[in-house]
Amino acid sequence: MMDLPLLQTKLFIPSLQPDRVARESLVACIQTGIHQGHRLTLVSAPAGAGKTTLLSSWVEAWGDGQRIKIAWLSLEKEDSDPLRFATYLLATLQAACPGLGRSIQTGLQQAFEPLALRAVLAPL
Repeated sequence: MMDLPLLQTKLFIPSLQPDRVARESLVACIQTGIHQGHRLTLVSAPAGAGKTTLLSSWVEAWGDGQRIKIAWLSLEKEDSDPLRFATYLLATLQAACPGLGRSIQTGLQQAFEPLALRAVLAPL
């Protein structure tokens, strides 16, 4: 990958706080989507709305007991750089599925233009 030191804490599911607000109905919605065959869940809400807590709660309630792979990536403003984002995305997917996209790593080292980056990530 590019010479970007990866902040490993961005790739791990945050621990739940004991005093968190439980969102059982939202956790159940995520689970329903999975049972219906949805392969991707996007949670979008303003900062501080509880997205991280919701998803961490789902993993605690459902994710660990199933035969599914979970990839986690916490993003920050600096991650809007396409190459940086792609590097972190590949790292988090490889944490869930070792060996995934190994051939893409070489392409990321050489992808300095957005169009080249798209070509590199297309096989993923």
